[in-house]
Amino acid sequence: MKKSTKQSIAVGCAITLVLILAFVAVYNIHTIQIKDAYEIKIQEKEQFLDKKRRVVYVPTKKIKPGVMITRNNTQKIVYYSDSEQKEFFSDKDLGSTALITLEKDTPIFKNMITENVVSDSLREQEFTEINLSTNLQEDDSIDVRIVFPNGESYVVLSKKVVKQLAVEKNGCYIDLNAEELDRVQSAFVDAYLNKATLYTVKYIQSSLQDPSIVNYTPSVDVIELIESDPNIVSISSKYLSESARNSLETRLNTFREVLVNRQLEEKQQEKEILDLENQDEDELEDESLTLDEETSNEDELVVDTETTNEEGVEFID
Repeated sequence: MKKSTKQSIAVGCAITLVLILAFVAVYNIHTIQIKDAYEIKIQEKEQFLDKKRRVVYVPTKKIKPGVMITRNNTQKIVYYSDSEQKEFFSDKDLGSTALITLEKDTPIFKNMITENVVSDSLREQEFTEINLSTNLQEDDSIDVRIVFPNGESYVVLSKKVVKQLAVEKNGCYIDLNAEELDRVQSAFVDAYLNKATLYTVKYIQSSLQDPSIVNYTPSVDVIELIESDPNIVSISSKYLSESARNSLETRLNTFREVLVNRQLEEKQQEKEILDLENQDEDELEDESLTLDEETSNEDELVVDTETTNEEGVEFID
């Protein structure tokens, strides 16, 4: 091989090597640039999300209007929102009351609550003396009213939330302050003396409806009787509890009777429908048998006719 040819091959290899190295270098630089660009975008997105990151409270179950918001019915989660952190319910808002229905797992905002100032005299009181509406549910808002035999009705307690509801036992718990407790105890005595009845009236949209005006005032005779004989309250309470329980039993029995009668009517209707279906089937079967008999008679008639014709034929030689 000539020297010039060898030199040409060497130069070609050198150029090829240089081109490969250059390509690798450019490729690496481009890859690094792309990687850096992606990392910058990821950082920008992380910064963008961090700006929207919020720690919020959400209900663990549906919270109705008027119900106190506590750690027992809420939990903290991380939530991303354009709203500022200060707009959301926070630790210092625990103990507030819901203004509207708060759905499960939905962030709670400050404008959904109202400050709940707890009076030092506020106590949770159990009641079995009041005739509870059978459609009541836990955390419903109610009025407690008293109705006298002459038809006069007065509001004793206004817009109270029922808790630990047990309709089948005609029992519930209501938070009352000292003034409200005295008023309802006076109403017990009043109902006992005058054969009146205490009952509940349910709010339809408690977040939109204003509380009723309390217009029940105990009479002077009732107040003097309570002062002279404190036991009259417990006597009245026992009497009203038994009366309310008996009333509940009567309503439940009536409901059971209506339910049983309805079930009997439905069974009777089903029986009548079944009897009609069986009757139709029997009629169809009878019609089928009749048709079969008619067909059979026609066939016999045809055979008899043919036989007669055959016997009546005379042959002439």
